[in-house]
Amino acid sequence: MALDSLIDKFSLKSFGFHRHFLKTGLTAFGFFAKLVTYLSITV
Repeated sequence: MALDSLIDKFSLKSFGFHRHFLKTGLTAFGFFAKLVTYLSITV
């Protein structure tokens, strides 16, 4: 029972981390896409 709650806490924490990582990754990707678009327009 204690092990189950420990696993639940860990998976919840890792899920939050993955969500944060995904959000950061999407933001970086969006910035990169804008940069590429800007460069392709100016060049």
